Amino acid sequence: MKQKARLALCLLLSAVLLTGCWDFREVEHVIYLNALGVDYVKGKYVLYAQVIDFTNLSKQEIGGGRHPEKAAIGKGIGDSFDEAAFNLYRTVQSKISWAHITALVFTERAVEANISMKAIDLMRRYHELRHTMWTFGTRESLADLFAVTPVMNLSILYSRLNSPEDPYKQSSDIRPMFLNQYIASIKERAETSLLPFLAISKERWKMGEESHPVLEINGVGVILNEKYQGFVDRAGLRGLRWVEPNHPRNAVFVHRNGKPFAAVVFLHPSSKIRPVVNGDQVQFDIEIKAKGSLLELMQVASLDAIQKAVREQLEHEVRDTYEVGLAQKSDILNLGLELFRKDPDTWHSLQKDAELPLTRSSLRKVDVQVEILSSGKLKM
Repeated sequence: MKQKARLALCLLLSAVLLTGCWDFREVEHVIYLNALGVDYVKGKYVLYAQVIDFTNLSKQEIGGGRHPEKAAIGKGIGDSFDEAAFNLYRTVQSKISWAHITALVFTERAVEANISMKAIDLMRRYHELRHTMWTFGTRESLADLFAVTPVMNLSILYSRLNSPEDPYKQSSDIRPMFLNQYIASIKERAETSLLPFLAISKERWKMGEESHPVLEINGVGVILNEKYQGFVDRAGLRGLRWVEPNHPRNAVFVHRNGKPFAAVVFLHPSSKIRPVVNGDQVQFDIEIKAKGSLLELMQVASLDAIQKAVREQLEHEVRDTYEVGLAQKSDILNLGLELFRKDPDTWHSLQKDAELPLTRSSLRKVDVQVEILSSGKLKM
């Protein structure tokens, strides 16, 4: 009897445990989206879904050979974000999982029409989507952008689309951002949000004799009070890296008499912005401290001369970026945000339509302190 009771108990437990697996799907039977793109064309939402083959990644991680990877790109169109998503469902061949999306890209059209924030508000309500997706804008076709693959047959997961933080740590000019950081930036009153823009670089790399397109971050979309102010390219942002916090590594290349002079790399420069209020006027002083190493010296010079030239270069870059913002009626350096945080009453009294009016004279001083700690094997 005891043996029969034990057998019956085992059968009962097996039946109970099996019920939990009846709706289980094999990994290869689920379509895992890797990136999502949002466009807005003639009043319609257009969604682009990128799917990649994860088996190529697993082979790379266990030391197997690399095979050329291509992305599958799906498209859905609708009068709303949800309608476009359900339009995409009509052509999928299996269940879609939204839980593994690592990148979200908006076209400039979508950002300009404020469709990006409407789409984000909807996505925040969907439990599968994470807020740690890398978030970008672009002026490229989303279909073309999602078709770009890294060199050397690396997985798309190691591209600028999915892993922008690694190249950023080597050259930290335009900081990538997660979706939650983008939302916080957009919603913060008085803050100018800088959305990194992706582009396709077609001539910089080759595989064999053929050009191999790769992704690059070529600028930012400037947004204030959820209104798109315009695009600023990389050249116009050179001063931002010295003022914005948490840029780990940057190089500056100095010229003297029109010829290359010196190259210096800085690690974790720091800055302070100080509003100076005088009646109904406000000006700003910026203090920058940077310690670095001399990479290259092309002309004979003393250490003092090198540091002086670098100080002048950094100040020039900061003022140039500030004036690029003025021309666009944008506060790229977020001077107004510092006033709002330190003296909100003054900000409220001076602001117009939630924007702080700025002029060329609003940036009073840029004090740069440079210290070159090492010259490596170079002799100065």
